[in-house]
Amino acid sequence: MRELFAYGTLMSSEVCRAVCGEHLKGEPATLDGYTRYRLQGECYPGLLPRRGDEVRGVLYRKLRPQLWRRLDDFEGVLYRREVVTVRLGSGEPVTAHCYLLQPRRLSRLSREPWDYDGFVRHHLGALLGGLG
Repeated sequence: MRELFAYGTLMSSEVCRAVCGEHLKGEPATLDGYTRYRLQGECYPGLLPRRGDEVRGVLYRKLRPQLWRRLDDFEGVLYRREVVTVRLGSGEPVTAHCYLLQPRRLSRLSREPWDYDGFVRHHLGALLGGLG
């Protein structure tokens, strides 16, 4: 499987390019059964399972094998790569990798919903500066 569902900072094409070293084309997708919160003291989110909720994100397809190491390094020890099923706007289900918080790290989630537009306005520049 070569697909990645991104629900946080990697939704930004600029962050993706900085991490992967190339442009990745994404398409909107939704993950059912989760909600998204900001991590305490951080500008990035984690997911918490919650029946009836959904998280909108971006699906990247056909990632080259060498990109996974870069993505794993970027996500670090807080997250682990798991397989999820997302749905496209057409309703088509797609199996993809997704970086979910390690279960022992769930206590780091705040109860503040994470907002992509707020991330872009307030934190994108600083994150990109740290990746450069």
